[in-house]
Parts: sequence; C-alpha cells; structure tokens
Amino acid sequence: MKAADTIRRAIRPDVAPVDCLLRSSLAIVIPTGLGWLIDQGSHGSPFLLYFPAVQAIAMFLGWRWGVETALGSAVAAVCFLMPPWRELSTILDHAIVVGLFLVAVGPMIFMGELLRKSVLENYERARQKRGVQQGTAAPNEKLDPNG
Repeated sequence: MKAADTIRRAIRPDVAPVDCLLRSSLAIVIPTGLGWLIDQGSHGSPFLLYFPAVQAIAMFLGWRWGVETALGSAVAAVCFLMPPWRELSTILDHAIVVGLFLVAVGPMIFMGELLRKSVLENYERARQKRGVQQGTAAPNEKLDPNG
C-alpha cells in the first residue's frame, strides 16, 4: 500500500456522523487517560496531550469536529487533569489556562481544515483528469470537502 492510499482512506469527504463522534470521543478520552496515568493531574501541562488529537481530528474530519474536540478536551482537562477549584484565584487561573488552550488550538484547527480541503481538492482534480483522459468525467461535478 502506498502512502497516498493511506492518506486517501484517512481524509475522506463522506465520513458518517456516528463515526466522527466516535473518533472525536476517542481523541478526548485517550489523551485524558494518558494524562491521568502520567501524573494524575498534579503536575505539568494538562493540555499538552490534546494538541495532536485536535490537529488530527481537524485534518481528518474537518473544522467542526476539531472545534468539538477542542471544547471537549478543555472540559475533560478541567474535570480530570487540573487541581480542584478551592478559591477565586484558582478559578481565574483555570479560566486563563483554558482560554489560552482554546486560542492556541484555533490556528491548528484552521491549518488542519486547509490541509484537508487541499488534499480533497487534489484528489478531485486527479479524478477529473483521469475521467477526461478516459472520456467519462463531468468536469463540473465536485465532491463536498466539508463532509
């Protein structure tokens, strides 16, 4: 199997919503579990393991699922990986850290969506080129890159 075939199977325009929900949920649960196993939320950066998951979901499933994964990751990190809220300063610290995480994943989601659209557009162009060469393509027919 070539690398292009693997990418073609991973970045598809027609992923079922149930499959998207399952993948997005796994992208939240797996980093949360690993973070809990590493230090039970007592040290380190609670959001570090979520960055690759959000990037992958945005690239494979689109920006909507990337945003859902980022929000779910923020909730999971606050609930399981950050120290409990004891006073107002802790709540403010949590809010600042969560806000910074969401600001940081914004460009990642945007870049994942751009990469996804570029890959789907290239596959569509290649399909049309093959169809024109075989005389069977409808040049205006296009796949939906948003899935």
